[in-house]
Amino acid sequence: MATKALYWERVEGGVRCKLCPHHCRLNEGQRGICGVRQCLDGELLSLSDGYITSWGYDPIEKKPLTHFREGSVIFSIGGQGCNFHCDFCQNHRLLSVDVPRRPVSDEELVEAATAHGSIGIAYTYNEPLVNYEMVLRLAKKMREAGLINVVVSNGYIELEPLHELLPYVDAWNIDYKFNDPIYRSVSGGGEEVVLRTISEVSAASHVEVTTLLIPGRNTQGEVFQGMMERLSTIDEEIPLHLSRYYPAYRCSLPATPHEDMFRCYQIAKKYMKTVELGNMPL
Repeated sequence: MATKALYWERVEGGVRCKLCPHHCRLNEGQRGICGVRQCLDGELLSLSDGYITSWGYDPIEKKPLTHFREGSVIFSIGGQGCNFHCDFCQNHRLLSVDVPRRPVSDEELVEAATAHGSIGIAYTYNEPLVNYEMVLRLAKKMREAGLINVVVSNGYIELEPLHELLPYVDAWNIDYKFNDPIYRSVSGGGEEVVLRTISEVSAASHVEVTTLLIPGRNTQGEVFQGMMERLSTIDEEIPLHLSRYYPAYRCSLPATPHEDMFRCYQIAKKYMKTVELGNMPL
């Protein structure tokens, strides 16, 4: 089902979305960069509300959240679409408008969030905030039921919708990918916005940050050190997860060497108090 979207305005010839900093201007029938917000009959509609593409029960540490409700299980759901276009995306199948999906009611999801010892819902797998209307509505219902909301996001969202959602989210994991030039060329986003989101979230709820280390993009000493300096100015107490990259989707760069992982770990420890290596063999 298509539902009327939040955060947009009418402009000559169509609409302008105001959910994320892309501010997509759409003529009749056009979809935004995310692929799931469309101008129809002079309004902006969400095409993904009421559908999920993936679901399961995960250890909360898999989000990764290793300093929030440790040892818990959480019901995880994914939708479709993303407002980035990373060439290394491990969940790229969820970007397609044709990805198989199933309709689901809010009541079904709240019930599923209480099964198998789950503490709530994690909105994850794709970029959940492009399905803002469903996440906001569900988060309110989860809070009313005494359950936990976790959002795993790229952090590319405008302040007004972020502030509306913040009171209902208990924990976040936000990807901090690159410095600004690489953000814009590889993902189509911006470092300043992501850092702003991390700052806003850290002041309101629990947050952990993940950086996927990709050779030649963010592993160079001066690039990575600059990222850590900027992150630490927000809060050096934020737990940081350094994850190892493996070739995926359209990116054929070799997997991140172990020596780069450990070198970046040592740099990060100079700025952040809690740093963990992930996606590494034991």
